[in-house]
Amino acid sequence: MPADNMNGWRKETVEALKEIGPPIIRFPGGCFASFHRWQDGIGPRNQRTPEVSYFWGDLEPNDVGIDEFLTLCGMIGSKPQITINMMTASPFDAAGLVAYCNGPDESSMGRLRKENGVQRTGKVVYWEMDNENGRKWSALQYARQVGRYATAMREVDPGIRIMMDNYSFPYDLEWLPQMLEIAGKQVDFVITRERSVEYIQKLLLILDDYNRKNSTHIQPVNTEWLADEDVTEPFSDSNVPMQHDWNVWNKYECALGYRQIRWFYGLSTANTILDYMFLGGAFHLANFNNCANTWGGNIIECSKEGVWKSPAGEVFKFYKDFPDKYPLKSEVKSDNKLVKILACETDAGIVLNVVNSGDLGANLILILPSGYKSDQMETLYAPDKLSRTYLDHSDIKYDVKEIKNSSEIIIKPLSINRISFSKIK
Repeated sequence: MPADNMNGWRKETVEALKEIGPPIIRFPGGCFASFHRWQDGIGPRNQRTPEVSYFWGDLEPNDVGIDEFLTLCGMIGSKPQITINMMTASPFDAAGLVAYCNGPDESSMGRLRKENGVQRTGKVVYWEMDNENGRKWSALQYARQVGRYATAMREVDPGIRIMMDNYSFPYDLEWLPQMLEIAGKQVDFVITRERSVEYIQKLLLILDDYNRKNSTHIQPVNTEWLADEDVTEPFSDSNVPMQHDWNVWNKYECALGYRQIRWFYGLSTANTILDYMFLGGAFHLANFNNCANTWGGNIIECSKEGVWKSPAGEVFKFYKDFPDKYPLKSEVKSDNKLVKILACETDAGIVLNVVNSGDLGANLILILPSGYKSDQMETLYAPDKLSRTYLDHSDIKYDVKEIKNSSEIIIKPLSINRISFSKIK
């Protein structure tokens, strides 16, 4: 282990995640969670039981268990989100994990933590009720299981917040009202994997109806989202297809590991973030698919030589700690479908978010409400859709400049922009 490790974590990894600032991180993952025994991931590492990763292959040594994960979250300032095993475990196991994470020091689980040299500084609030549950249950069977597990878990800690899957069942929105009748009083969030604003607005209508009738406040969340891998303009390299095909595995340019490390995927990530921002506080959280070293759709890359941010990681860093409070109604007159615009109010004034996914620049002509003055424009951009980041350098550039003429602003091609306007005092 490197001498400069931080509680067992690589220093470069911790520093990169601090720089990006993910507000929430999910553990131990998606399908892997359905076979994970949390008890095998605590205590001395050399005494932990390895387990087979049935969906993804290989053997998981359990060097990183719940304690190491919560330590990382504490170091980088992220909230933890735990996916519990419902498919191959029991409500008793889930309640035990809640007790191990949140129970008082004088409890039996608190004493076990002490034996493992662990001190808790906070509680785990967010709990996801397994992943892709249509692999085992029907929608209504799963809802009944959620009720069983949630009851056992809340007996340990009534303050936890429960996330129920709705995305993995055919005709999910048609089943949702019945699922809510079974488990609605036990859950705080409904999970969707759909990213379209139109779909989410339909989901919100169902939740609003249930909330109004039952005095609840259930909100939608997305615990595992991917950006779009398709483009509408050709790549500079004609060998790279404009659309990703999940059925093509023998062409390098079709692989997610090739496509998701490119700048066009960063632009797509930014477009999706604006979609979620457009929904305002109605949508509680959206958890990006991966943190590190997967098939490409992650925010950091970790090699033996070092750690660096992916294009998606650069985008999340760009939006870190953004002051946007809620979206403003705006009128956009343009036939350019490759430029997305979202205005948001802040305490200081207005921020205009602009993503240009096209190969050509754009002229932005603004008509602002009175009482505002232009401040600055921040831009994240790259020369080509296939640009990427590397260990020792990056094709992606950041620029900030003062705005002198707010009536017409030039938007770079292939760029993400934040234009700030402050209130005139």
